[in-house]
Amino acid sequence: MRCLVINLDRSPERLIHIGSQFSTFGLNFERVAAVDGRELDDAVLAMQPVSKQWKRMNKAEIACFMSHRKCWAIIAEGSDAYGAVIEDDVFFSPSATQALSSSDWIPAEVGLLKIETFRQKVFLSRARVLADAGRTIHALRGCHVGTGGYVISRDYAKRLLELSEGAFPCPVDHFMFDDEVPRPDDCRIHQLYPAVCIQGMLLDSADPAHGSTIRKPAGAAARVKLKLKIHQKLWRECKRLSLQVAALPPFLLRSIRYRWTTVPFG
Repeated sequence: MRCLVINLDRSPERLIHIGSQFSTFGLNFERVAAVDGRELDDAVLAMQPVSKQWKRMNKAEIACFMSHRKCWAIIAEGSDAYGAVIEDDVFFSPSATQALSSSDWIPAEVGLLKIETFRQKVFLSRARVLADAGRTIHALRGCHVGTGGYVISRDYAKRLLELSEGAFPCPVDHFMFDDEVPRPDDCRIHQLYPAVCIQGMLLDSADPAHGSTIRKPAGAAARVKLKLKIHQKLWRECKRLSLQVAALPPFLLRSIRYRWTTVPFG
């Protein structure tokens, strides 16, 4: 399986880091030069349509989106059924060798598979597909941010290129791994459990130099958070309560089909 690593020209130390990760586990990779937000002019800011839901992206976030599109294009035009996209600040678990050396273990119905964890709680389907002796694949619901590591099929890469042609509605991790972003019904998202990679900024033992260079700090909200007056807050809470009561049967159904859990790394 083709493994693509996104790396900025001005971050050679990150290339050394990720190269050592691949070397340790006997894996090969191809470097993809990241789009540098510092080199973009203000015109790119218009690539995000005006939205009441999403905050305005900065040049670095748009450059991040453009960098991932470069990888999708490479995979879409290639001959491999699947390709892996890795950001240069991640750390691998020993199980990454099996996960990234071949795509034979991935079920045909999986088009997009997140292989990292951002250590946040997510909804995973209770139904699962066995990936290996200690690892499973689950349908992912809700939002699991981060684009540090994922496997994508050639066909799904083409779909994402089409869906983002000419305009980027939100940060790329939400575009890919947030089911509040509209997408065709057949564009389903999956999660590998446990995950085989994690971004350095989430590891206490990681060097501070592995902090992000192409995205906002961890925890930065991508959605708009409006300031409300007291009567608006009261109305919102009443509306929320009524919606929760009305949605109780679907919620119970979801709790049967999905579990609320944090994806471990290991």
